[in-house]
Amino acid sequence: MANWWKCEIIKDSIVISPFIKGDIVLAKNGKEFITLFDGRRKVNILKIDVTNLKPLRRLNSKETALIERDYQSKRASKVIWDSNIAVR
Repeated sequence: MANWWKCEIIKDSIVISPFIKGDIVLAKNGKEFITLFDGRRKVNILKIDVTNLKPLRRLNSKETALIERDYQSKRASKVIWDSNIAVR
């Protein structure tokens, strides 16, 4: 399991449209994409778009486990990722 990072969005971009400048998100590095997650919304961005993020800190293993469990449970329950709400 990869670690999650707490990051700040430093500039607006169409690629990360659900999030705006100043938002704090959690980011996880994947093989081809970076996953951004804020507890409700998820966006996969290309690694080249990481210039829109400012890493604040790496989450420790306990925090990572909690975030990963939350993320996976929402993914497994087929939550509809919406910019305003999450609906089953």
